[in-house]
Amino acid sequence: RRAFPLGDGAKIRLFLDTADEAEWDRLLPLGFFYGVTTNPVLLERAGLPCSLETAERLFKKAVSFPGIQEVMFQAWGASTEKLVASARNLKRLPENLGRVVVKLPLTREGVRAAAELRESDPSCKLCMTTCYSATQGFVAAGLGADYIAPYLGRMGDLGMDGIEECYSLQATVGGPNGDVWRNKSAEPGGADTLTRSLRTSTRVLVASIRSAQQMVSLVGRGLDTFTFSPKICDELLDVEATTLAASDFERAARVVGGG
Repeated sequence: RRAFPLGDGAKIRLFLDTADEAEWDRLLPLGFFYGVTTNPVLLERAGLPCSLETAERLFKKAVSFPGIQEVMFQAWGASTEKLVASARNLKRLPENLGRVVVKLPLTREGVRAAAELRESDPSCKLCMTTCYSATQGFVAAGLGADYIAPYLGRMGDLGMDGIEECYSLQATVGGPNGDVWRNKSAEPGGADTLTRSLRTSTRVLVASIRSAQQMVSLVGRGLDTFTFSPKICDELLDVEATTLAASDFERAARVVGGG
């Protein structure tokens, strides 16, 4: 079953999901990423401390690459008060200019922290993370969060249908580009159906992606924002047939004197 958008779609947003600076140096110069996402686990894997000093240094480096519009850092702290304190410090990073997005978990503490931040500073960009259910979209939309991040691959690890859950989340939240979608019937000669999503300020940022093909499946239902690992980025770039075709062009150019 396939679905097609009616009208013009939004510009896609792609994020690189790693704190490994060697991977940044390798992939961010390619110029097609909208931003970078990090969290304490990714910092740990990269051997970096979870600190404001680390965030400041990483932010300055990330925005030096072409096209980078946003950098996401997760607030830390076991209580609402600590989450709010670390979030405010992240928001105050030098030269932020609206490019820092603070991530908060969809726990009671995280939701309360998000509400407090929204109340005290409406300009603070928020991403509600650790989403495992489409119903959590109501919380993120109610908060006016900029993003909600469902964990696609981890849903599958739990025996859930992550693709369908992301579809449902998109229908629940809609995002800034919520619209009407035509769903092609799976039956020959069957009637198409229409689905109308809400139009909210919350964009669905699909995380924990295990293959590039998953993104192809999701974009057909209006999801246009993804964060993925360097491994998935390589999958997008290293297409054997493309490499062979490009090599053949270069061979032919040399034959006819093109260098």
